Amino acid sequence: MRLLESAGPRLERSGAGAAARVAPPTEQRCRASQRIREIRPVSRTDLCAAAGAEARLACAVEPIVVRGAACDIASMRSVAWFTVYALAVLAPLLVASVVRGPSWNDFRAGFGAASGWIAFALFALEFGLVTRVRAAAAAFGSDALLLFHRAMGITALGFAALHVLVVSPEPSSWFAGASLQRSGLLALLAALALIVTSVWRRELRWSYELWLVAHRGLAVALVVLLAWHLAPFAREGPLFALVATYTTLALGALFAQRALRPAVLAQREWELVENRDEGARTRTLVLKAVGHDGLRFAPGQFVWLATACTGLVAQEHPISIASSPELDGGRTLELAIKALGDWSSVAVPALQPGARVRIDGPFGAFTPDTCAAARLVLVAGGIGVTPMRSILLAMRDRGDRRPVTLFFAARCRATAMFADELERLQNELALEVVFVFEEPAPGERCETGLLSAELLRRRLPADLRFTHVFVCGPAPMMELFERLAHELGLPPSQVHTERFDMV
Repeated sequence: MRLLESAGPRLERSGAGAAARVAPPTEQRCRASQRIREIRPVSRTDLCAAAGAEARLACAVEPIVVRGAACDIASMRSVAWFTVYALAVLAPLLVASVVRGPSWNDFRAGFGAASGWIAFALFALEFGLVTRVRAAAAAFGSDALLLFHRAMGITALGFAALHVLVVSPEPSSWFAGASLQRSGLLALLAALALIVTSVWRRELRWSYELWLVAHRGLAVALVVLLAWHLAPFAREGPLFALVATYTTLALGALFAQRALRPAVLAQREWELVENRDEGARTRTLVLKAVGHDGLRFAPGQFVWLATACTGLVAQEHPISIASSPELDGGRTLELAIKALGDWSSVAVPALQPGARVRIDGPFGAFTPDTCAAARLVLVAGGIGVTPMRSILLAMRDRGDRRPVTLFFAARCRATAMFADELERLQNELALEVVFVFEEPAPGERCETGLLSAELLRRRLPADLRFTHVFVCGPAPMMELFERLAHELGLPPSQVHTERFDMV
């Protein structure tokens, strides 16, 4: 889904180093490979500390060469996963058309049956989209998968409604029919309740925990009702096997995610060693691995944090990692959480050192580790600065000297978490921090107002061909930047986004 471009031309010194020129692409790759071979015995940290221009250039080139191959692999994985999904959606329809096709004696019967089988497949596969399969999350990004999950749920509801309207156009038959009609109607109502409570959860004033219990219950009911509805049509061997397989896989995925996975994670607990108040209604939880080797993750990724249980469900939420993957070899994690709801406002501040929590992850494709970029631009809004902090700390710990510009949008400095630390990082990285405050204090050194194309053009170089942009923030800011990226001529392959308001 995120197709990343390979590294472009880089500047090379000619002769005595008096002038810079752009080398042709083939020449770049050959010379880059030669330089990497020559410097391989030297560590990256030593090279970046060296005063010579050659050492600094090698530091910038090596990650680009390695990450370019990673980009190609990620693209192929995306295509492979989408192909598998498309085939799984169409499989029930193809089998049904072979087994029962002769009984579809007119267009209406065939069209109604086709829409019903597609709806069944889409609903069953919804469980697979949220089972946190890391390979799929790495290919597309977890936020993209969740958005796709929502879009496919709405699409499935549309096919189910179309099926009902085509097969039973008279509403009176919906309520007075046999079990076939009743099961179909109940399945449609369960699907409608699922979509309405998910899309308008906040308008309904449902807490996340209440919504999660209702969502799981309705999803199970929907799959069972669909299997009941399809039973009369699945008496033939191939169709019976297909319906049974899809139903079993859907319910099995839910059981594995909600029962087996927590049991495994319970053996890899984390202990809270510090609950730090960062100001700006934000707290940082510092966690230590208990009896295991911690977590290997890429900067910018996130985890699901499970704290205490309330009623039927654990308080489990997606939280971006704020620390560097080089910190204590992954045995120490820092998670920054802003007070945005009941759990983050009440439960998180009440956590005391010594408390045990569970971590599921890492997830997400929001990381510069898999892209070939000569320059990075980070755009953060509010708590969206958390993954940017992880990226910057990782660059510092790895000696990465690529130029970086961070645009941090907030209402004012008091609401900009980690502001002082980010300013200090400018002394350790090739970093420029640009604060964009809506209500700056008098004399504040910052940009005023909102992000704009004019501001970005003024602060960034004219040539952005080999620049990758990472954007994380609230939905309005994300939508604004999509328009700005188009104005700046940035192709989608160079813009990476993550929405922190996913559920």
